[in-house]
Amino acid sequence: MFIQVLITVGISQALVLSLLLCLKKDRKVADMILAMELSLMFVIAILYNYRNELTPYIPGLPIHAYVLGYLGALLFYFYVKAVSEGDFRWSWKKYGAHLLPFLGAFSILVINVYPFPAAERMLICERIMMNDHPFWFEIIYYGLFLAVFPYYLYKTYSLLRQHDEYILTKFSYLEDISLGWLNRFFWIELATWAAFVLFEVMGSYWFSLLPTLGMQMSFIVLMLGILYLGIYGLREHGVFVDVAIEPEEETINPIGLTQEKVEAHIHCLRQYMLVEKPYLEPKITIAELSHRTQIPINQLSKVINEQLGMNFFDFINSYRVEEFKQLVHDNRFEHFTLLGLAFEAGFNSKSTFNAIFKKFTEQTPSEYVRQLRSFPIAGSSLS
Repeated sequence: MFIQVLITVGISQALVLSLLLCLKKDRKVADMILAMELSLMFVIAILYNYRNELTPYIPGLPIHAYVLGYLGALLFYFYVKAVSEGDFRWSWKKYGAHLLPFLGAFSILVINVYPFPAAERMLICERIMMNDHPFWFEIIYYGLFLAVFPYYLYKTYSLLRQHDEYILTKFSYLEDISLGWLNRFFWIELATWAAFVLFEVMGSYWFSLLPTLGMQMSFIVLMLGILYLGIYGLREHGVFVDVAIEPEEETINPIGLTQEKVEAHIHCLRQYMLVEKPYLEPKITIAELSHRTQIPINQLSKVINEQLGMNFFDFINSYRVEEFKQLVHDNRFEHFTLLGLAFEAGFNSKSTFNAIFKKFTEQTPSEYVRQLRSFPIAGSSLS
C-alpha cells in the first residue's frame, strides 16, 4: 500500500504539469500533446495500481490500462515530432493509421468484456490479474509490450538522432535548440519499457518472482521520469518551449562542384574566417555564413562536410578553440577566468566549451593551461 501511495503522489505531478501546459500562454501543438501524454501516464498508473480497489465498483476497468498503454509511446513520438519539426499539425490522412493498433486493442477488449454482466466481467478481470490470460488478452498484452511500445521507441530515437544531426549541420551552438532533455527522457522511457518487460512479462511467466511488486517497480521508474520532468521544468524555463528550427532554403538539385570551384570556395571561406572572425558570434549559423561569403548554402555545406571533413558545428567551434588558445597567451586577458576566455572566443556554454575543447585537443581546458604554466587558473570553475 505504501508503494501505491508513493507512486500516486509522484505520478500526480503529471496532472499538475498537464494543467500548467494547458494554461500556458501561446501554447502550441506540442504543449497539448505533452499534456495528453502526462494525463495518460496518471490514468494508467491509477488504473493498474488500484485495480483491486476499482474492480468491485467498475468490473473490467483496470484492464483498460493495457489498452491505454498503446497511446503512451505513440504520444511521446508525436511530441518529439512536434518539437523537432516545429510546424507539426495533426492530419487524419497522414497520421490516422498510427491509431489502428490502439483501436484494434480497444475493439478486442469491448467484444470480449462488455457483452457480459458485471459478475462475469469481474471474474475475467480477476483471472487476468492472477496471470490466467485468455487468448484475446494475450494479443493485447504482447502487442503492447513486444510490438507497439518498442516500435515507437525506435521511431522516437530516430527522430531525436535526425534532429541532433540537423543542428550540427546548420548551427554553431546547442543552447535553446538542442533536445538534450528529451534525449534523457527517452532513456527513461526505454528503461520503463525494459522494466515492464523484465518484471511483468518475464517475471510473471518465467520466474514467478513477485510479479506484482515487479510491476510496481516499473511504475516507480515511470514516476521518476515524471519527477524528472517536474524538476527540470522548474529549473529550466524553456523546457516546454518549442523552438521552431526553420530549414534553410536550398536548391532541390545542388549544382555539381568542379575541383576549381571547390578550391575557390575553400579559399574564400578560410579568408573570411581569418579576417572577419564570424566564429566570435555565439549564434552564427550556416545560413548567415553563406550570405556573407556569397557561397550558396548547399555548396557551402558540401564543402565543409565533404572537403573539410566535419560538420558546421565542429567547423566553427574548431576556430573558437584556436581563438581560446591565442587568448591564453595574450597578457591583456590574464585576469580572465577560463570561462571568461571561452566566452571571448565565441562559446556561450561551459558544457559545450569543455566538450569541444577536449574533442579537438584531448585535454580539458585546465589541463591545457596548466601544461603551459603561463596562466593562473586559481578560482576557475572549469575542469
